[in-house]
Amino acid sequence: MGSLYWQLNDCWPVASWASIDYYGRWKALQFYAKKFYADLTIAPTSMMACWIQPSCLTSATRHCKACDHTHGFDGAIYSRSEQEYLVPPAATKQVSHLVIANLLGQHAASETLALLTLTVDGQRVPIAPCTSTT
Repeated sequence: MGSLYWQLNDCWPVASWASIDYYGRWKALQFYAKKFYADLTIAPTSMMACWIQPSCLTSATRHCKACDHTHGFDGAIYSRSEQEYLVPPAATKQVSHLVIANLLGQHAASETLALLTLTVDGQRVPIAPCTSTT
């Protein structure tokens, strides 16, 4: 499995969608590519079903801790939960299936942010952004 994104670098100084500029400096895309090509990520899908997905074959079971919480733009936390998992080698594991209405309660979706974090073997790893169209 693999993927390829268009234009790694520029061949002359120009504003473009490349991830590395003409001088070899990383642009914003390159920093995010480092995150979305990480060895282990958490990938939220529609309706807040989240999966832990390793991108490489390892021989060790990983200890993972997933935390999700919703909060308002004023900083007030509406809900929070933590779950711990053991992810076997070369496996994908569903870590949660949350119902958006339960997370929101009486709060408007347009004024609420859902945030997911993943810690693997004591180190925080990159996550994909979570969005909903409810």
